[in-house]
Amino acid sequence: HYLDIIGRLQSGDRYIFTREGDRLDNLAFQFYGDPRHWQILAMANNLGKGTLVVEPNLQLRIPPNDIVIEMLERFRDAEEGR
Repeated sequence: HYLDIIGRLQSGDRYIFTREGDRLDNLAFQFYGDPRHWQILAMANNLGKGTLVVEPNLQLRIPPNDIVIEMLERFRDAEEGR
């Protein structure tokens, strides 16, 4: 399950405080090079559905890049298993 991967704390986790105007897709691009990975940030921080805009001064956990790779591999494996 994807939450099993994202939910566990990693030694490579980074933490930031958001600023006015920050968006999950822009932060995903900044940290992972791809704005489509905004869902990883949302899941890692228990942010529900809604807008990509995040409140300022919110502490966000940024999982390491290897989490993105593991998620993409699991997604690909699930797609191939259909």
